Amino acid sequence: VAFLEEHPEYNLLIGSRTKSKDGFEGYPLIRKLASKVYFTMISVIAGLKVSDSQSGFKVYRRDEGKKLFAPLETCGFAFDLEILMRATREGKKICEMPVKIIRHSESKISVVRDSVRMLKDVMRIKKIFRK
Repeated sequence: VAFLEEHPEYNLLIGSRTKSKDGFEGYPLIRKLASKVYFTMISVIAGLKVSDSQSGFKVYRRDEGKKLFAPLETCGFAFDLEILMRATREGKKICEMPVKIIRHSESKISVVRDSVRMLKDVMRIKKIFRK
């Protein structure tokens, strides 16, 4: 939060595992590869210029957060993707900060099942923005 106060040129701050040399430390190889493919897909399909939309670390200015969350139509893994797409579309400035996510337990994400679901979510969100 202090970062946004010190850098008024940014509207959002997001944590990016890809910006940290050990950001994906401890992740199985298949998860690392799946993440790389997903981030590339997000960049191409959704037009996002952030390197890690799914780290879970996001900071919003209160007024920005309220405006971005109010029209939210997505639940589940991809809600923050819709938020970032909306912010990008509205010309908001997003800053990425290196983070390392410490995994204390096994992930409940299924690479195959959840990848298909995430792709469907991306396509559905794209439709939302075509309206």
